[in-house]
Amino acid sequence: MDRKIAFIVMLLLVVAVFVGLDALVSEESTRALPPSGLTSHAPIEINDDDEFNETNGVVRGSGTPSEPYIIEGWDINADTTDFGIYIGNTTSNVIIRNCRVHHANDNKGDINIDTRWSNGITLETVQNCVIETCEFDNNRMSDIQLYRSSRNNIMFNDCNSDLATSNIIVQHSFDNIFYGNELGPHEHYSFPNGSTTTYNGIWILYDSDDNEVIGNRICNHSGSGVEVGNNGNDKTCIIANLIMNNTIGIRISGERHRIMDNKVLGNYQHGIYADMTSDGFITRNLCEENWRGIYLNFDGGSNPQGKNLLYNNTVRFNTGEGIVAHGMDDIFYRNMVVANMGHGFSIRGNRNEIYSNHIKQNGGYGVFIEAHWGDSDKAQDNMIYWNNIIGNTNSPQALDECNNNTWNETIMGNYWSDHTSPDADSDGIVDIPYIVNASAGISDKQPVTAPYSITTEDPVMPPMILASDFEYVEVNTSFHRKYEAIDHNLVSSSLVWNISTNATWLNITGNDVKGTPSENDTGSCWIDIHVNDGPESNYRFVTLRVYKGTYPGSSTQPGNDTQPGNNTEPGNDTEPGNDTEPDNAEWSEETNSPPTKLGMVVPSGTIREGDRITLTASSFDPDHVFGDNVTYEWYVDGVGPVCVGDTLEIYLGKGTHVIRLLATDHYGLRTEISRDITVQGHAESDNDIWFTLGIIAFAVLLAIIVSSIFIFKKSRERMDKVDLPPGDGIDIPPGPVSHREQIFTPPTIPQVTTGSLPYTREVGGTIQTPFPGRAPLSSSEEMVLKGLEKEALSSRKAPGRTRRRELRRLLRDRRGEMDEETYLEVMSVLDKE
Repeated sequence: MDRKIAFIVMLLLVVAVFVGLDALVSEESTRALPPSGLTSHAPIEINDDDEFNETNGVVRGSGTPSEPYIIEGWDINADTTDFGIYIGNTTSNVIIRNCRVHHANDNKGDINIDTRWSNGITLETVQNCVIETCEFDNNRMSDIQLYRSSRNNIMFNDCNSDLATSNIIVQHSFDNIFYGNELGPHEHYSFPNGSTTTYNGIWILYDSDDNEVIGNRICNHSGSGVEVGNNGNDKTCIIANLIMNNTIGIRISGERHRIMDNKVLGNYQHGIYADMTSDGFITRNLCEENWRGIYLNFDGGSNPQGKNLLYNNTVRFNTGEGIVAHGMDDIFYRNMVVANMGHGFSIRGNRNEIYSNHIKQNGGYGVFIEAHWGDSDKAQDNMIYWNNIIGNTNSPQALDECNNNTWNETIMGNYWSDHTSPDADSDGIVDIPYIVNASAGISDKQPVTAPYSITTEDPVMPPMILASDFEYVEVNTSFHRKYEAIDHNLVSSSLVWNISTNATWLNITGNDVKGTPSENDTGSCWIDIHVNDGPESNYRFVTLRVYKGTYPGSSTQPGNDTQPGNNTEPGNDTEPGNDTEPDNAEWSEETNSPPTKLGMVVPSGTIREGDRITLTASSFDPDHVFGDNVTYEWYVDGVGPVCVGDTLEIYLGKGTHVIRLLATDHYGLRTEISRDITVQGHAESDNDIWFTLGIIAFAVLLAIIVSSIFIFKKSRERMDKVDLPPGDGIDIPPGPVSHREQIFTPPTIPQVTTGSLPYTREVGGTIQTPFPGRAPLSSSEEMVLKGLEKEALSSRKAPGRTRRRELRRLLRDRRGEMDEETYLEVMSVLDKE
């Protein structure tokens, strides 16, 4: 019976394989036919600006920004020439759209030397080109290759070549935008000879800076969805992409990359793999169902890398570790690391800070500091504090195999769900340390009794509108577009459209735009398209040219008062919906602008010593496709940054303070403003009132002088019995403070409150960490000081000098209760304060 069942199963598998291969052949043969409406055209080769003509597929335009050359509507079989479209050495404005380019596949190409062979479209030394809504398949080297080409837009293309080196290859090219493309074969095939699918989706290599990869769907690659090689590539922005079912989702090397708002799902190895990366910013990404969620690697070479910030990411349901910190000097802040099958955090590097993270229900340790390759010195000087570590499988929930790591900030450590009591003094600190390595005596010495409030944000992924920036329609010819949008949120939601136009001959219903222009409508008009999917919105701006008789750009093309270039040019202050140029503006060092409209909201009215001051920042980033993309840094009286973020909460002492706000966009361009804030002392009354109150107080004092001594003695007796009230609960502390600072520092010293990001800073040529080491008080000193502090607070004395005077008096009264050495040491501390 078992043999019969096995035979039937094998038979079904064989049938399934043949059916799958037949489907593959059928799909390829179907895709080899030109899509409906396309016209066959020979491969196109353009070597300079003079070769944009009808023979080379140009159907209209003059090459200016307002009338770009248009190459569209062609089906190009590259089997005979092994390149589809080659454009080299041009600066004219050109749009290649609605073409199918296929079968550039003889494998003559070399990605470093001969750039045209075996590519669907090649741009070599080209600027101002748009490739949009084209379809690619069966190209052997790549579907699109950019070589020494900059400030080009690659948008809404369907790249399906199954066996290419990469769908898109970028070399020695900068300031290009790759937006809304579908990259990857529809199925993940593997063949008996060992060949597999297209290796990378987008491969950026060899000195290619400032490129943006935004809103693409990148699936089913045997290499990486997006790979940025370690060959001088810096400042790549990888934003709001859906990256699924590759071997590695995102792999980056280099400096100052920004990895933001991506959904990285179901990749065979790492979701995000940062290898020898420094000064990177990885935030608001969802890394789910990969092997490892995020892996920061460092190979120990001669060029140490690090100083990356991983902030506000959600890393969950991965089959291995959630986050691996194999680098150094990286900061992991406010991440959700939940339900991974391996460890939550696996730390193998040095000087990393892991704080304010939510680490829950992982299959191994919540945090594992690993003696990598058996060396206990491999991971040192790491700091793990203020985290919620809840319900992880291993017990204890953390293990530290290495030396010199710190598991708590001076006064508060982590929350451990299996260690919340005892707390005899109700100060929110568990009285017994949490052991993370019993044999080595390593522990969290200040575990807290209640979890911290830690939240993260979902990726920001606005819908992307499928629309060309330039459209043409001939007089007395119908124009009809039903606009669509790509939504990578993977949540079913209805799209709300808001479309307007200055063309009176167009009718708009929802996302449907149609009409027929007359001769009186010749010239330029615009269509402004907005769409909202609920959480986010996006917009596109379309320039529509109405022409008569011949294509725009010829000498017979009529003009009118709305011709681009005059005062009604779309994109100036008369553009509907916003005050800036539409998103297709060219990206270059010359046109990039720093953040504008930088503002700082300060509290109105009188600010007094001891008040919590809240400042908020706002600005506009004119260069970013999705709107504002600005990082704010706050400086107080020349010190800082004391906070990174759009909100600063701070306490300031009496006097005038200078608050400086620095705004930096994703290109590194900066704008700053300063504001003076005057803080007054405690409220003062009019002199006459004080004089009257003084007379009354003097009279009352004379009346009760006899009984004052008795009242004072009774209050002293009651004071010895008073305990401080318990706290209101545990929250993220405003900043690291030592025991001495906690006791003696007046509350008017500037401190950044919840949510700030501590940074290292240079003081006197020395790099200081946010939490330098402090020598602890001896047990006897600490006991005495705590007791004195309790009595001083119970006596309700004023802070500062008055409090110190009260403490010295109390110390003298208690001199007989302690040894002389302790008395002198504590008195010296009070004198120094």
